[in-house]
Parts: sequence; structure tokens; C-alpha cells
Amino acid sequence: MFRYRGEEFIAIMVMPYQWNQMVKAMNMLELANDPRFNTPQARRDNNTALKHIIEGWLGGFPSCEAAVASLEAERVPCAPVLTLHEAMAHPHLRQRGTVRRVRDATIGEFDIPGLPVKFSRWAGQSEIAADRLGEHNEEVLRELLSLTDKEIAGLYADKVIVRDPLLDTSGGRE
Repeated sequence: MFRYRGEEFIAIMVMPYQWNQMVKAMNMLELANDPRFNTPQARRDNNTALKHIIEGWLGGFPSCEAAVASLEAERVPCAPVLTLHEAMAHPHLRQRGTVRRVRDATIGEFDIPGLPVKFSRWAGQSEIAADRLGEHNEEVLRELLSLTDKEIAGLYADKVIVRDPLLDTSGGRE
């Protein structure tokens, strides 16, 4: 992770065999033979100095996009680090379902993070909804613990269990 400018960052991942591509992208061919950086171990041992060089170079671009384009032109793996708001609005992440738009009966539509990993044999759900707090209390208590309506009502009365006040008041309580 390298600071482009201010609070903007670029992730750059250079494998040992890509080092020459990186120095070419930076137009700093002399770094390829610099003993501080000419081997993976040397780059690791001198990573603070290398970080300053790379960040200084990145800071010379008029935009983060221009810096990324320069790296991509030499096939250096890189990507801008997105803020949360940028990631939630990113078209690619929306198209893949990594960011999903859901609808709640009470608060309306909003975005949530989706599963970033996709599996070919697992179709994504088109509609999802979260259960409300306590929505299934009675069902679970009756089926798993064999409680009676009176026992369940007692748990509500003693505030041992609760339920979202937006749910209707039926369901064996009171």
C-alpha cells in the first residue's frame, strides 16, 4: 500500500520477476542495479527507503488514475484503494453482487455488502431479507423447547425475551 496523495492510496503488488517492469514504469531504471533494491531480499531489507521513492514518484502524477495507468502500461499489478463510499458505489462491485441493494419493509431500500466470493454452482439470491429481532421466538420455543403459550408469555413479561416492537403483537404473547 502506497500513499498517492493525502488519504489516497494505491495497492501495488510486484513479484520478483516484475521488478524490472516496476522500475520501467517509474522511469527509474537505475533502481534495477541499485544494491539496496536489486534482489527481493534487498528490497525487503530497504523497504522504508523504497516506499519513500515509490510514494515520491506517485505524488508527481496529476491524479491517482494517471498513476495507475502508468503502472498498468507496464503490466504492474495495482489498484486504487477505495474508500467505503467509493466501494459501495463502484459499478463493478455492484454488477458482481459484492454490493447489493435490498429492501426493508420499514426503512426502504439501502445497500449492504454482499459475498465477494462467487461459486459457479451456487446461485445468488435475488431477494433477501433479515428477520426482525424476536420474529421467530414463539416458533423456536415451541418446537425446540416444547414451551406452552403461557410459558412464552411469562418470558416476555419477565423481559427474558424481546421482540421488535414493529412486529404485530400476536404470536402467543400477552
